[in-house]
Amino acid sequence: MKRIGTLVASATAFVLLTAVPALAGTGSAHNPRPGGPGVSGSGGTAFTGANVSTGLLWLAALVVVGALALYAGQRRLAATR
Repeated sequence: MKRIGTLVASATAFVLLTAVPALAGTGSAHNPRPGGPGVSGSGGTAFTGANVSTGLLWLAALVVVGALALYAGQRRLAATR
């Protein structure tokens, strides 16, 4: 139970620390009218300021580490039986 608590606390701290840069900005530095006068929008994907590729790399790495931990745990459980 102590390990699960440590894991949950670590994951929560990681998520909060990676969200801090997004919360640091007080406003948008982008042009409020991306299409110029008379145009309501640019029609593209909205810019959120997120670096998705880095987040996906972290997600993939955490999934691999979790899968390896589950595999190792199953092997240890089978070895003790």
